[in-house]
Amino acid sequence: PESALAKLRAAGVEIALSPAADAPARVPEKIAFVGAALGLEAEAEAMAAAYRDALAAAEAEVAAMEGRPRALFVLAIRGGAPLVAGRGTSADAILAAAGAENAAAALTGWKPMSREAVLAARPEAVVMMDGHAERAGGVEAVLARPDFALTPAGRAGRGVALDGSLLLGFGPRTPDAILALAH
Repeated sequence: PESALAKLRAAGVEIALSPAADAPARVPEKIAFVGAALGLEAEAEAMAAAYRDALAAAEAEVAAMEGRPRALFVLAIRGGAPLVAGRGTSADAILAAAGAENAAAALTGWKPMSREAVLAARPEAVVMMDGHAERAGGVEAVLARPDFALTPAGRAGRGVALDGSLLLGFGPRTPDAILALAH
């Protein structure tokens, strides 16, 4: 929060805020920012170049895959309803990068989804961050819920839980996240 930053600045702590990188293509901006902050611009440029190469390779591999499955990114189960990622979220960006169609694209931002809306969204896969999946009893437990069991994802048992910072951190490991999710 800005109030916390103001207190840190008042205490003499130097603060630098990185640019928001909410899509794979924006990660080099974060790498350059950190390189400049640490006085390691040449190393950062080399890392950014390696990142761009890895991203291009991941994008080419995803482009060669058949189909665009409808995936639903479930952040958490709150009050019995799943909180899902609509358009404009970091989860929407990673789903697109991995070649999936966001089953919640009719929504904007992070929204709770009713049982009827989950069924109508017809996800073929459910994606969760591993910590949130564990708190919900695992991806298998989520897929067994009445709101998911009758979806294509629930019937096929198709769900994945991956490290949250890998999926949504948009850092140097993002090409790995794209490929892990796509596979």
